[in-house]
Amino acid sequence: MPVTLPWDDPRPAETPVEAKHRRPRTYNLLVAGRERKAIHRNYFNSYVWKPALAAAGVIAPLEEGSADGARVR
Repeated sequence: MPVTLPWDDPRPAETPVEAKHRRPRTYNLLVAGRERKAIHRNYFNSYVWKPALAAAGVIAPLEEGSADGARVR
């Protein structure tokens, strides 16, 4: 799903060439929510990415019943 970002580099352009390279650009999102919008990074990190890493054995899983999100070592 395409999404247009307002700039490629947020710093103000100092030359016309930089301004051209910092114009709005459209990129394809890899993952979108059911509203067809970008998924918030905190949601994706906590409920999708970290559980996948834990399932793959890359990071420790969360402790069962841990309210603070501590990982088992």
